[in-house]
Amino acid sequence: MALVYGSAGSMKLLQPIDVLVASGLTYIATMPELFIRFVGPMEILDAIRLILPTLTRILPKLMPAAVGLSIVQVGALILHASRAEFVVLPINVALLVLALFVVWGRSRKAPIASR
Repeated sequence: MALVYGSAGSMKLLQPIDVLVASGLTYIATMPELFIRFVGPMEILDAIRLILPTLTRILPKLMPAAVGLSIVQVGALILHASRAEFVVLPINVALLVLALFVVWGRSRKAPIASR
């Protein structure tokens, strides 16, 4: 999950808007560039927040990154469904399920203990 969000965020941060649209992210053409350039770093930060608490056992309360990514995926589902882009919906559902699994796992099944 962190790899998916890190790479998606990097693309949104670094690539020109027309390249993103040409690569199939057609919804980007309908949104302000400033919004896309904001979402990119936020996805990168969430990817980092998914990994670091587990690796370092420092600030395990940063786990809510998965909660935030769950909310992002609900928004993505609504956006793509409203644009009749049904081909990408299974990807959004899979990422939503993975994010919710991480939330469940880290909060109930195997919480991360602080140092």
